Amino acid sequence: MVPGNKGFCYGAISKGASTKIGCKFGDMIIFVLSGRIRIMAEIYKEYYYSENTFFILKQDDYKLEAISDARIIRVCLNDQWLKFYNRLKNTKGLKRMPWLPTHPHVDSYLFDIKQKLSHNKDISQNLQDKLQIDLIALLEKCFSTKDLYQFFVAADREIPDFYKFIMNTYRNRGLEEIIVASKLSPSTFNRRFQELFGVSPYQWIIAKRAEDINRKLVETNKSIAEIMKRYNFTDYSHFNRFCKMHLGATPTEIRKGTAKAWG
Repeated sequence: MVPGNKGFCYGAISKGASTKIGCKFGDMIIFVLSGRIRIMAEIYKEYYYSENTFFILKQDDYKLEAISDARIIRVCLNDQWLKFYNRLKNTKGLKRMPWLPTHPHVDSYLFDIKQKLSHNKDISQNLQDKLQIDLIALLEKCFSTKDLYQFFVAADREIPDFYKFIMNTYRNRGLEEIIVASKLSPSTFNRRFQELFGVSPYQWIIAKRAEDINRKLVETNKSIAEIMKRYNFTDYSHFNRFCKMHLGATPTEIRKGTAKAWG
């Protein structure tokens, strides 16, 4: 986790609008107060978040697009968060939790922050630091230590490259191909995977691909052929069977909204 020296920032984004978002000072947490957004990082990497959730982003530049009218609060993390995370590290279990639902007490606190920022954008650094300390204390009250650790581990630079490897290969390779490419024995691969994600490799890969495909069909204009190619389906009948089995409807039905899709 890379700490910085800035704090809270509030923004409202209209549906369809996009903006660059980043924190040159360090890692950041994004709280989605309302609406739905998409975060794009590098080529092919995109993540969707809905209102009343929050997530962490490593120090970098990202593109944020509003799927619907959205309001967010960004927090560039100071060194208090690094101390907080180091206290959490004693928790065992490495399963990553990429986002968390907010809590009513957190929602109320964020509303107060929004009001402060709306009326006074130039909040002093001392007040910014105090607000971050208060937020840390509030998160500790509202969430379990395990949940918080699993959330903040996403920004831990000490996590092995195994996680990055999985995220870069699951879309268009079969499990056996991924294991071979990892250069690990099947038993070592399965053990590391289970420790990191909390489920078997096969279960996770199928569920993650189904989730991605559903989002592509529902929320993008990419053609079915493009989506098939992205996830290495070579014929429509195979792709059709996959969607029916794991999403409950054919790709065409999901896209047209004529059947209730998975999720």
